[in-house]
Amino acid sequence: MLRKLALISMVLVKFTISFACPPDGHQAVPAAESALSVKSASMEVEQDGAERRVAVFGVIKNSAEVCFSEVEVEIKFFNAKGDVIDTVVETLYGEIVPPGHDMSFRVLNSAARHKDSYDSLNVKIVDAEPHFGKKRDKNESSLILDLLSSWGPLAAFILIWAIFLRRMAGKNSPQRKTLALMEEQTAAFNAHTTILERIAATLETKFKVNE
Repeated sequence: MLRKLALISMVLVKFTISFACPPDGHQAVPAAESALSVKSASMEVEQDGAERRVAVFGVIKNSAEVCFSEVEVEIKFFNAKGDVIDTVVETLYGEIVPPGHDMSFRVLNSAARHKDSYDSLNVKIVDAEPHFGKKRDKNESSLILDLLSSWGPLAAFILIWAIFLRRMAGKNSPQRKTLALMEEQTAAFNAHTTILERIAATLETKFKVNE
């Protein structure tokens, strides 16, 4: 279920981003190295026996007025002394950085050194391809495009939340199961109370007869 929600969210977000990319109007396209910058970057190194993996998480900022895709990044890892111990070059296929916005990314690769050797990193933009939207007719309403660009992410969130609520309201949802269990426990408690009341009434009657 979570995978379906993630897939729906990804499709809607990419659909919205595609409208944010302007069409090719033969405008001047700046170099990717100057238009794109790494806003932040961090890493996590995992080691399970002989298997070592390093994951890099970061945010890329696009200061240009055009979209960029197929962003190629170079990641250098350093030890505590500042020496380069590993270098990774990765292309972020399928990702689009909209103009004037940020894009988060993740790079997962095998680690060449021991986990304790990784102390810091540096991420640099190597290259990227300009990405243009489809050309639209002049008579096409720009209001719809503005609405899609502005409300697309919110619509995706509402859709995911509606599916989540529908799932939670299902017959097999944890809430329904908990409620049914509470009702069963209440019924059992009421029955037990009734039996105790009957026993108490019987004992009281016997005491009166003996007196």
